[in-house]
Amino acid sequence: MIRITLSVLILVASSLASAQEPLVAASYLGKESKIALQDAILLALQNNLNLQIERTRPAIASEAVELARGAYDPFLRFSHTFNHNENPVANPIQDLADPNRSIDRIDEDEWRTDGGFSGILPLGLSYSSSYNVRRLESNSVFTSLDPEWRSDWSSEIRLPLLKDLFENDASVTVKRSRIAEATSYEDFR
Repeated sequence: MIRITLSVLILVASSLASAQEPLVAASYLGKESKIALQDAILLALQNNLNLQIERTRPAIASEAVELARGAYDPFLRFSHTFNHNENPVANPIQDLADPNRSIDRIDEDEWRTDGGFSGILPLGLSYSSSYNVRRLESNSVFTSLDPEWRSDWSSEIRLPLLKDLFENDASVTVKRSRIAEATSYEDFR
């Protein structure tokens, strides 16, 4: 009942205020003056902090829904690493292959780059794909390819058969935020 009365007062006050000059509460403070009832209602509604807070709740609830939908955004990842290893020659076959012992240690430089993406869909389907490249340089006499390149690519799609098939954590969060948004709009009326 109070909300209906408040809504009617807001409607009446806004229709009356559109034809008048805007009222400023500071102009009435500290003075004794007579104002019309509509002006008093309009000033009370404009300066009501609780009403201003209630006006923002539906917008906040809508943003919460968008935030919950962010769980379905894909996740992108990338990494690049470098590793340098120095190992002393401890292999007698290495000594036979290099009789002058020009190599007293084996130096290896490895560059590795990994990248990919992953995410989930509303029905519980999850997906991922990744690619990595590895480049290895070595001064070992046993390394036939210098530099040596290796790469692999993997993709995966998962669909749960029982648990989390239609009601996973992300979908439940989105549904809850939609219910909260609808409640917020209904409460504001």
